[in-house]
Amino acid sequence: MAMLAAAALPPLPEPTGRSFALLDEAERRRLTAVLRPLAWIDGLITAAILSPEEEPEDWIEYVWNGENEDAIEKLTLAQSNDLLSAVVDQYCHVSEMLFEHPERHRPYLAGCGDRMEAAAQWAAGFRFGIRLQPEAWEPFIENDDARSLLAAILSLERDEELPDQAKADSPFRDMPSGQRQHLRRTAIDMLPDIVLSLHAYSVSLDIEEEDG
Repeated sequence: MAMLAAAALPPLPEPTGRSFALLDEAERRRLTAVLRPLAWIDGLITAAILSPEEEPEDWIEYVWNGENEDAIEKLTLAQSNDLLSAVVDQYCHVSEMLFEHPERHRPYLAGCGDRMEAAAQWAAGFRFGIRLQPEAWEPFIENDDARSLLAAILSLERDEELPDQAKADSPFRDMPSGQRQHLRRTAIDMLPDIVLSLHAYSVSLDIEEEDG
């Protein structure tokens, strides 16, 4: 239902230059009343941008919180458009940071009192973005360095929130809890550098394809 609501929207307005980090608490509450957590959305956006192929056209349809369908259905088109324009602004912000000012890029882990929880949400959104284009991400998985970076991101997810199959396949399933927590804290601190390294690898894949 939420995806249908998104698909019915008129063209979104031009970006305004705002990002999630510039929203005040009231604006964040307004967004998260009907959208997924903003950290999750930022993870999805980052995966869409890092993909060596063009981002999936329908990625924005998945930012709605399916648990709040009643509230979503009550939105007018203008209200829906305004909510999604904030997501588009964040997409433009992340893209600008990665391509123009990589040293200033930081994953959005605010808006949540628990930084580890925000990081878990971000990683879940990133994983979802990979699932939208599994073939595009195969070169990352086949490359040892890139695969290690992806593993560090996925280590941020909370085991209890993983789908059953992902939980069964997780390389961290048998890791002692203390070691697991240490790994997650380390991955959070390294996340900005991890994203930049993956972005550099994605750009190299684009260059190889153009040269080929």
